[in-house]
Amino acid sequence: MMKVELNYDLKTVGEVNFSFLRKILGDNANTEYGVKHNFSKIKTIEDYRKYVPLSDYYDFKQYVYRMYEGEKNVLTAYPLETFITTSGTTGEPKRIPLTKKSLEGYLKNKALGKETIIQACRKEDPFASRLYIGFLDTNLMSSCCKEMLLSEAIYKCAYTKGYRDMSGYVGGEDLLMVENTLDVFYVRLWSAILDEHIVTIEGIYMYDLLQFFKFFEEKYEEVISNIRNGFIPDDLVLSDNVRKKLLELPVSEERLSFVEKECKKGFEGIASRIWPKIKFAYGISSKVYGYQNKRLDKYLGDVPKIFSFFAMSESLVGSPVDYDSFEYEFIYDSAFYEFIVFDEQGSLCEEVVSIDEVQPGRMYELVVTNLSGFYRYKTGDVIKILGHSDQKVTFEFMFRKNLVLNLAGEKISSKHIELAMQKMDDVVHGILEYSVGAKLVDNVGKYFVFLCTKSTNMGLIESDISEKFDLFLCEINYLYKELRTLNLIDKPVVHVYNEEKYFSIINKKTAKKRHNKPINILSLKNLQVILER
Repeated sequence: MMKVELNYDLKTVGEVNFSFLRKILGDNANTEYGVKHNFSKIKTIEDYRKYVPLSDYYDFKQYVYRMYEGEKNVLTAYPLETFITTSGTTGEPKRIPLTKKSLEGYLKNKALGKETIIQACRKEDPFASRLYIGFLDTNLMSSCCKEMLLSEAIYKCAYTKGYRDMSGYVGGEDLLMVENTLDVFYVRLWSAILDEHIVTIEGIYMYDLLQFFKFFEEKYEEVISNIRNGFIPDDLVLSDNVRKKLLELPVSEERLSFVEKECKKGFEGIASRIWPKIKFAYGISSKVYGYQNKRLDKYLGDVPKIFSFFAMSESLVGSPVDYDSFEYEFIYDSAFYEFIVFDEQGSLCEEVVSIDEVQPGRMYELVVTNLSGFYRYKTGDVIKILGHSDQKVTFEFMFRKNLVLNLAGEKISSKHIELAMQKMDDVVHGILEYSVGAKLVDNVGKYFVFLCTKSTNMGLIESDISEKFDLFLCEINYLYKELRTLNLIDKPVVHVYNEEKYFSIINKKTAKKRHNKPINILSLKNLQVILER
């Protein structure tokens, strides 16, 4: 439900956020960028917009390169911690400067008392442990890491500054930090099966947790057998140290038999059945990953989900307002926020407003000035303001600006696709994942849909499924319906594959040093490659 009640003077938030901007500008007035853009002359928000242009990554790219080569006082006067590399899902990977001041903000802000819950669990059970799903490299702890993912930087900082006890994770530090391996799920599953004291399951993305549980369901018999026999297959990419540490974990036949018995009952709610002390699951997600969240709920059962902060490689932006909620409140001492207005037709305008001028129900592209040297940076994230009350402005993520399919003006976003897929669930049962792309074919636009299901033997033909998908898109996006009526967009083509075939066609693999997330919207280039396969 949209919150519209105003319980306080919204200008207070604007003043607080602008005071934060003045601090950034004052601290960085003597940098090269600050001198060039008259930071010392800026007294008002109008001054800021007069002297400093809206920018994207490519406006900062050459500055970042010089900083990477060791130059100081270029974009920022704040000491650098490292450089963040993006995963490159919507373009070429970027290299983003990360200052110590910015990084400390990630550790200072606590997501819904997550750490407090864990500490309370440890008072009740000194063996309480956390299961981290994903890859953390042993090189993370070295002092020479010049480039890493944001998640890795946060874990490294938490470890080196004593914010987080790595021994509290399942298997201890030696099995949390592993050398490059594609078999990290095997390591996690082996150690997790033996640990009955798990109180949280954590990942960068909730999707990582889903992939882990799917691996669990498929491989539990093999892994339990290997644990019993003290055997680790030679073809797994694991270091001698990781193999040694796995084999040194204490094995209880009673525990193995219990887990095995529960798995054979099925995997509905398996998390709380084999880890009865579990309190929550944690990771990044959004409404556009609705199908993945639904699949994860099968394994979690009643275990609540805490969605991670709304953040990007460039800035921490918002914290979740509740469990299992995609509503976030802005963090006012992390960045200065501006908003590029979307008009009623869903197009970006030239109008830019501040946080005290946003309106509930409206969509905006988020613009941030951060603590790492990016000023008036257009993030490409489109958000919707939900409301403001109790001195909080709340929002939800809608879609990435450059992840919109637009053949003839219809502007189909990931949100539209997700709504259509929810309707498709009554047509094609058991959809595990999907990818959608669009391109011109003989000068007429056409959508291509790839569905991943457990079984392709559904008694339905793909042309009938295509008709249904077409109908659902027409119901959800009236411009698409008009363009279809005018034959400016052709009927979509839907292909249905089992998991093995789908992942081979999409060419989706778990990379050695990248967390995983679903590819729901395909770029034209990726779609062309897939169609050629």
